[in-house]
Amino acid sequence: MLACARLGLTHSVVFGDSARSRSRIASPIAARSRSSPRMAATGAGRLCRSRRNVDAALKDGAHPVKRVIVFRRAGNDIHIEEGRDVWWHREMEYVDANCPPAPLDSEHPLFILYTSGSTGKPKGILHTTGGYLLGAYMSCKYVFDLRDEDVYWCYCGHRLGHRSQLRGLWPAGDGATSLMYEGAPNWPDNGRFWKIIEDYGVTIFYTAPTAIRAFIKWGVSGQKT
Repeated sequence: MLACARLGLTHSVVFGDSARSRSRIASPIAARSRSSPRMAATGAGRLCRSRRNVDAALKDGAHPVKRVIVFRRAGNDIHIEEGRDVWWHREMEYVDANCPPAPLDSEHPLFILYTSGSTGKPKGILHTTGGYLLGAYMSCKYVFDLRDEDVYWCYCGHRLGHRSQLRGLWPAGDGATSLMYEGAPNWPDNGRFWKIIEDYGVTIFYTAPTAIRAFIKWGVSGQKT
């Protein structure tokens, strides 16, 4: 996401591991408009469904996507569509770390975020470069009041994760430490989050209302009630 912003590439962020993700991926592809994607990037692993969702969205062949970049998550066998799919680690061998930022207008399209699709066809919302990045920066700097000594953790998926964990924290964090976690909040048990906070000394924890409702349901003891 940060690389796309640096290059000036309008992109669509998808939480690709849920059952609704196929519709979120398929919606911009099916639009056949100027905003339709030309490239997709996805992870591939034993339990990662994002790759399967991308394949399902591209199965009819009538789409503008020319390349799918696949990031290997595990050692399992992954089908590669010749002429379309490329491995992330191999492509990285052909480039260096020098990537000058593209000068952009503040109203340049930054990314398109699609709704979940739980109440109908997913709807895309366009966020612009200047307004969104500045808003994310201001939130992290003044709402969270990040300090050098803070350990900050944002556990959110659909929107808040990439806003408050990546886009805003990256320029606003200064000396703050950011913690990222991949996994469920109830594995191996319902006390997973609190153990992470204790183990890593998290001073600011930010999450979504959905997660908070789950914590309430589990109760103070950490067990389901």
